[in-house]
Amino acid sequence: MRSVHGAVLEKRSIAAGTDLKRLFASAILEWIDAGWRVGEFSSCAGTFFCSRGIERRTVTIQSTDPDSERGHGGSRRLSI
Repeated sequence: MRSVHGAVLEKRSIAAGTDLKRLFASAILEWIDAGWRVGEFSSCAGTFFCSRGIERRTVTIQSTDPDSERGHGGSRRLSI
């Protein structure tokens, strides 16, 4: 989860073999149940945006540590 400014606020590890579609749907429901309003989302990118009052968050399911260095445009840097 990131703030509107991109700062990592929370991260969780995902076990190998996890059903990512189910995880994504469950995460949206979890945030709705916590009183957040879910706005735009992309199931292809595994990302959704939510807000509560003036707070806005981005929740993303990604294959890398969210604290790792990112390249331009939010793309991952790959080492060969």
